Amino acid sequence: DLRLTRHASVVRVEYRLFDPARPPSPWQMVRLAHLDLPPSTPIMIGIMACAPTRTAPPGFAAEFEGFSIGPAITKDLHTQD
Repeated sequence: DLRLTRHASVVRVEYRLFDPARPPSPWQMVRLAHLDLPPSTPIMIGIMACAPTRTAPPGFAAEFEGFSIGPAITKDLHTQD
């Protein structure tokens, strides 16, 4: 699982390992990324895929599962769960 949470002009990037046979592991912070934008500027997000080499014919099929956008988490920027 990957989780991104915006805090004004900073984005917190976290991950956790997923195994359907076990409870989810705790979220681990990967990085805090600074946005060079005013804190209230709207941003757009989504998923993207690209191939490391050109394919013939041009293009390829990619499928994504489990993508969701929800409300921001409420914990403070510098706390862990």
